[in-house]
Amino acid sequence: MFQRIITGNPEAVCTVLAFVFAATIFVSAAWRGVRMKSSQSDRLSRLPFDTATPASPSHDRSEENPPL
Repeated sequence: MFQRIITGNPEAVCTVLAFVFAATIFVSAAWRGVRMKSSQSDRLSRLPFDTATPASPSHDRSEENPPL
């Protein structure tokens, strides 16, 4: 039954392979996160993402172009 479904349709083979590839990447990233030591987690939490960045300009242009 499964042989006909998987090998009988080339699109299904590509879909199954893409799913297996994506699932492998997700599971490996999750496994790496679960197995991470607390010292490495603390080091990664202090990466330079906490630097102050200038505020982005507002995209609200309601004052410039009032509704008609």
